[in-house]
Amino acid sequence: MHVLVTGGTGHSGSHIIPELIAAGHEVTGLARSDTAAAALSALGAKVRRGDLQDLDGLKEAAADSDGVIHVAHRQDLLPSGGMDAVSAAEIPVMLAYGEALAGTGKPL
Repeated sequence: MHVLVTGGTGHSGSHIIPELIAAGHEVTGLARSDTAAAALSALGAKVRRGDLQDLDGLKEAAADSDGVIHVAHRQDLLPSGGMDAVSAAEIPVMLAYGEALAGTGKPL
């Protein structure tokens, strides 16, 4: 199975990716920066450049995978808006995944 993982360099994602690879899955991680891309590669994942604000890119990445594990969030919003802002930013992301995966049977 080809799995897209967002947040792959974070606390949860950095543990999820090696487990998926050990189980025989192909993993692609979403990377905002060169540093994140290098970290994902070091974990054994393929790299797809993008971020949570690029909804079309998220839809395309989800459609190109057999399933999505989404453990990313907009940490940059915490100082100014707290968890309310972070949660609000998740709504369009989840809707984008829903559009891409609806009717496909692919898990999110």
